[in-house]
Amino acid sequence: DGLLGAAIVRGPKIILPLNPGSLTDVEVKLCIAGVEINKGTAKNNPCDSPLASLTYLVNERCVKEQLSIEAGSLVIAGHCCQAGFANRPAPPFVNSPLGSWENGDTVLATFGGLGEVEATILT
Repeated sequence: DGLLGAAIVRGPKIILPLNPGSLTDVEVKLCIAGVEINKGTAKNNPCDSPLASLTYLVNERCVKEQLSIEAGSLVIAGHCCQAGFANRPAPPFVNSPLGSWENGDTVLATFGGLGEVEATILT
């Protein structure tokens, strides 16, 4: 997603560790066409973890503004690493490494020992 909402790739369900808080320490690497663009952990979230981002969403947006999240909604609660793309729009506050891609390139995100997801860019 990289804060751009361009695409979401979902992988298989993982087994929840005994200490779910340890998931914030899993290193995520983002590669495009085999080139590592960035890496990081869930502690790179604006609120320091996806759970803290979700808590903010519920408390600050849903409760205070009396909004709801519909059952079955996909909620993206933050990021582990970011990448901008050459000649593509990006939020002005994001200072990310720039990657480039061509039609048919593969984007791969590796989540430590938990697994990986990939997508092929088709234009």
